[in-house]
Amino acid sequence: MRLLVVDAKNLLFRLCNRVYDDGGIVLPFVNSLNAIKKKFNTSEIVLAWDGGVSEWRRKLLPSYKSGRRSENKAIDDILEQGRIIRKVLGNAGIPSLHREGIEADDWIFAVLSVCLEAGCNVIIFSNDQDFYQLLDHSVIWNGKEVKTDKEFVSEFSFSSSVFPQYRAIVGDASDNIFGVPRIGKLGAKNILSEYGDFYNFLESGRGSKYYDSVVNHKDRVEMNISLIDLSKFPEKDVLHDHVVDLLAGPSDFDFKSVVNDINNLSCRTITLHRILNSIQEIRV
Repeated sequence: MRLLVVDAKNLLFRLCNRVYDDGGIVLPFVNSLNAIKKKFNTSEIVLAWDGGVSEWRRKLLPSYKSGRRSENKAIDDILEQGRIIRKVLGNAGIPSLHREGIEADDWIFAVLSVCLEAGCNVIIFSNDQDFYQLLDHSVIWNGKEVKTDKEFVSEFSFSSSVFPQYRAIVGDASDNIFGVPRIGKLGAKNILSEYGDFYNFLESGRGSKYYDSVVNHKDRVEMNISLIDLSKFPEKDVLHDHVVDLLAGPSDFDFKSVVNDINNLSCRTITLHRILNSIQEIRV
């Protein structure tokens, strides 16, 4: 069995670089899902939706993602399109994972955990590099190229499982996470390629030109690891059980509700039929 899990908000915003007059983003979105599913010949598909900033992470770092979202009607309109898509696909029996305060990354980690237990392969659709930490058990498609664990190791020269440590040392400006000053990507790569692990470096890295800077910011790095490493999320077992229930449940196609949802978009009949046909193909 091969399962495709889609970073749905990531896909949604990537489709917003042009104007869609007839039915909004719904048709391009379902067509994109269809194309990805066909490309990898997956038997199942799950959408993971971002539910906003994790309060647990915000408590660890009050500035976490604080500068990312401001009042913006265009963004609000896109998010409303996402809500409509989630409702349409849910009524069509295509499972979506969404809960306020739960980030899509945590849902995708939960899906991967369930699939590992079931012995199925996972393809992640996203261009978010945070998912590199999952490459030892998955394949990532960013819309342009496939990233595998072998390619990751060839590029970075360390295990993908310690990618959260790399990010923790470098920092992540998009999430307002500050790394170790004067280390940078090359320094972090050198540390992990030589010592294999942040904690091995702390024990054995005396004499390295990076040692003092890292030791002086040890607490920051460890906090960053907690923020970035998806296995550290305290509610992961709850999400895991929810994914199990969702995948085991029925996936009925409520045709009437789907048609009503799409009609609310005031799209042409031909667009309605195209959306329905694309959804049917996704379900096959």
